Amino acid sequence: AEVRKKNWTIEDDTETMSRFTFVVNMIADLCPPGMLALPSGLATTGFVPGFAMLLVFYGLCVYAMYTIGRTTEITGARDFPGQWSSTFCPRTSWVPVTIVVIVCIGNCLAYSCFFADIFSRLMPSFGMAMPRTSCLLAFTLFPLLPLCLLKNLSALSNTSTFALVAVVYTAFVMVLRALDGSYVAGGVYFADVPKALAPDVPTNHLYGVGMQSLSLVNGMAIAFLSHYNGCKYYRELERHTPNRLLKCTATAMGISVRSEERRVGKE
Repeated sequence: AEVRKKNWTIEDDTETMSRFTFVVNMIADLCPPGMLALPSGLATTGFVPGFAMLLVFYGLCVYAMYTIGRTTEITGARDFPGQWSSTFCPRTSWVPVTIVVIVCIGNCLAYSCFFADIFSRLMPSFGMAMPRTSCLLAFTLFPLLPLCLLKNLSALSNTSTFALVAVVYTAFVMVLRALDGSYVAGGVYFADVPKALAPDVPTNHLYGVGMQSLSLVNGMAIAFLSHYNGCKYYRELERHTPNRLLKCTATAMGISVRSEERRVGKE
């Protein structure tokens, strides 16, 4: 008991997350990186093929999460190295760990750069002009680093709820600005949009598709990327079973699909 107080084990985080917390955490995990990537990708892809691709990726990613739960039940291993060892070879169990580490480093770097760009433009409004490098370091050290050090996903329930509210607010503002014409020619903020960032969306934009649509494929791969936490999601879900994981994942990713469809349509 004394050892377990000082050392974290997988058993400490088994069935600690309710279905509601699961859904909120996954939505907060998925929406921010996909919020801007998908509308940007839709600039070169028609709405009809874009929505079809979105539904295909949704189905594939939900099924991939389900297979993680099934693999856990079949092998009895509750982490990726254990599952790899049971399926392939213990000597190469470092492969999934390495892939997960690389993916998570990429995610953290993307988030840091994303928020550095936002806060470097936002801070002067509060009378605190900060260069982008300072914003990058500040956000990486806090709150990103403390969040990465958490062992239990259920501990993220408060921050995930706040993130979900922020996502809903952002979607509301995007729809509002699309309807009031703030960014169209003659709008209040039209002059504030740099020409290099202004989207060049064709008028007839229903069925267009081409090689440039690969950028949308890349955006969708990011928009539904939560599988590196698949084992944690499964073992921390209360009364977990593969079917229960499937339902929770389908709900969270389905809500994300609907929110992305609304934002993309307005864009």
